[in-house]
Amino acid sequence: LRHRRRCARVAARAGEGHRVVVTGLGIVSPFGTEKEEFYDKLCAGTSAVSTITKFDPEGLTTKIAAQILDFQAGGFVDRKSERRMDDVVKYTIVSGKKALEDAGLELGSDAFGGLDRTRCG
Repeated sequence: LRHRRRCARVAARAGEGHRVVVTGLGIVSPFGTEKEEFYDKLCAGTSAVSTITKFDPEGLTTKIAAQILDFQAGGFVDRKSERRMDDVVKYTIVSGKKALEDAGLELGSDAFGGLDRTRCG
């Protein structure tokens, strides 16, 4: 409880004088890529932590992680590009595009073109 109060105070101070509007959410997580599924599992206290299987953790101090497994960027990134991309780049592209979709913005649309790119991100 004390930690929650401290976080709330820090967040309140950080936002003084600044207004933020979140218009769309995009999620790529060990729980999946759908925000409802992510939220439900988070609220249920579900853990995504398991033994590391994506690489050999030999020599690391930990052998567990919350890995993103069986991730497919299909529909967001073409196959040729996907093969050459690092996983983190794919996660970023997919979550960004899902956030745009959630906000009702389409790449190349008039609404998208009219955004102030110095204030959006």
